[in-house]
Amino acid sequence: NKYVITSLGITSTPFHPSNSNIVYAASGDGDGSNTYSLGVLKSTDGGSNWKTTGLSWNVTQNRTISKILINPNNPNILYTAGSNGIYKSTDAGDTWNQVNNGTFKDMEFKPGTPNTIYASGSELWRSTDAGANWTKLTNGIPTSGVSRIALAVSVNNANALYALVGNSSGSNLKGVYLSTNNGDSFTEIADNS
Repeated sequence: NKYVITSLGITSTPFHPSNSNIVYAASGDGDGSNTYSLGVLKSTDGGSNWKTTGLSWNVTQNRTISKILINPNNPNILYTAGSNGIYKSTDAGDTWNQVNNGTFKDMEFKPGTPNTIYASGSELWRSTDAGANWTKLTNGIPTSGVSRIALAVSVNNANALYALVGNSSGSNLKGVYLSTNNGDSFTEIADNS
């Protein structure tokens, strides 16, 4: 099915890890919310044709998706982070279930352990059971006055989690924080000064 769309933001386009003909697109401008989401789109022919998946919205619902993750060990398992929470699919996008409420801008797997997922918006969350349960991470990282948290992980140290924390007032950066124990605690390693 080809779509004729005059304006559609795309924020995340992950490819299937072993079949480059399969690609997903997170529709809607997940960064600035300049355009809204139709949901997750999928192509099985390298992007020539696209179809909707089971996560399908109307742009008038004013939702966005900021990130899609594909489980590298089981590519049928997908996660989205967006303005309407975190969704999970176990059947390559045919059906989706919401696994966390809130507004999320970023999401990463723990390297080598995709059952552990970190997700952030203005708060930082972790799931260690493939998204079934979520814990808010607060030890050593700001929990108030935060506009947005961006995440990074390292394949060189799977226990490391970096968090770039944006300030909701004043300067743009609150600080950069590092956890070396999977998010259990953080230390500030840089600030805006």
